[in-house]
Amino acid sequence: MIRRAVWPLLAAITLLAPRPARAAAPPDVPALTHLAIEGNVVRAATDPDSAGQTLWVTYDRKANRWSLPSPGPAPALTRDDSLSSVRVFDGGLFDKFGGTTLALGDGTTLARRDTGFAWSLDDGTNLGWPSVSEKDIEEASGKVRQGLPRDYPEERLRQLLDQHRLWNEPGPTVRAGDVRWFGLKGGFAGGVGQMGGLVGYDFSAHRWTVKRPFLLVDASATKIYARKGEVWIGTARFGESAIEGITGLILYRPARNEWRQFSSRNSRISGDLVWDIAEDANALWVTTDRGISRYGWDSKNWSSWYWRPVKEGGWQLSSKPPGDLVEELIK
Repeated sequence: MIRRAVWPLLAAITLLAPRPARAAAPPDVPALTHLAIEGNVVRAATDPDSAGQTLWVTYDRKANRWSLPSPGPAPALTRDDSLSSVRVFDGGLFDKFGGTTLALGDGTTLARRDTGFAWSLDDGTNLGWPSVSEKDIEEASGKVRQGLPRDYPEERLRQLLDQHRLWNEPGPTVRAGDVRWFGLKGGFAGGVGQMGGLVGYDFSAHRWTVKRPFLLVDASATKIYARKGEVWIGTARFGESAIEGITGLILYRPARNEWRQFSSRNSRISGDLVWDIAEDANALWVTTDRGISRYGWDSKNWSSWYWRPVKEGGWQLSSKPPGDLVEELIK
């Protein structure tokens, strides 16, 4: 017999889950939003709760399993860590940090204006900021498939542009050599929002690059991680009343103009809502709404650990893929 308390959870997941993606994990599953890799030790942590408590899990390489969640100190984040991660419920960089100016730590300052955004060197040299144009709408409107009228979304996009409500809103950012990358805040709900994408500025060429692949137009970037000619982008999407993790992890190789997607529908990554990205000598590590995943540089395959309920209460990470978490809660 199903306990009464489970019914609201069933109803919420049934109504809010995107199709055909799997339903989002129940809200009390620990959200591992931080990865900490020191030498051979891989750990992951939640944000502090209202009481200031943070939960940590540690990977046992010999046993190939994770410890049970245990309390610990809040993660020590550098400024680069903070700049490279923006939660979907925070929105963009200024939603996270507040204010109207933001020093990025590399001799540049980003500013918010009534008409959009401006970026400059600390000596006052204006680096500009790419604006959304009619050409952007012509090229990207056909890729927008959620939150706007589906037959002709460009009509609503032009309305937003004419109302000065459409711009490239900066999300997480990272500096990689001569290029600074910005993931954009994107996604539409109820006919309003922004077009997502990836923006880069090459300091050596003094040139902007704006990319709006199909995989990013409807999504917000939650994390940017750059390495060896690659940009890895964690994503999530605004729903009207919930976060819908439907895009997964995106890999961009600028030299080849190559895009790849890793989601729960085409790979063994644990979930589609990506919180954090880090690497050790042999693999890329990712935390998601459903657990933790490792992408081996040599194997080119994912290994994943998923949250499963413990009979005594609480959660543990298991390499066994879950069925329906709601059904497991009922048992």
